[in-house]
Amino acid sequence: MGKPGNRIGNQVEARLWATDSLVRVSSCFLILILCVLLVWGCGYRCFVGKLEPMPRAKQIAETRILDDGTVVYAKDRLEIGLRPLGDEELNRQFPEASSSGLLSANPYTYANWKPAGKKSTPQRFTVFL
Repeated sequence: MGKPGNRIGNQVEARLWATDSLVRVSSCFLILILCVLLVWGCGYRCFVGKLEPMPRAKQIAETRILDDGTVVYAKDRLEIGLRPLGDEELNRQFPEASSSGLLSANPYTYANWKPAGKKSTPQRFTVFL
């Protein structure tokens, strides 16, 4: 039979090894999850398309749509209006920042830059006035 102190030492060593293994496995799993989230987040691009109001029948009574596309919500003395601005309108508002192609400094659009093989400029953000 072995020494009693040696047996306790082996048990402690086995527990430390099991704890160390669990920490290593959970660390690897956490790193894997973070890598997957990083890759997924960098590859996500939302393509919305043109914004148009819902049909009048589906809108609530307090809303109305103006000719320029502004959606207005009015209740008592509160009135809120939102109008989506297109890329062309934003480029007209910032002409000096929208004419340098890939080096354009317009923060809201890609200005006059077109990706290789495409005929139109992609939409960067949806901006409301």
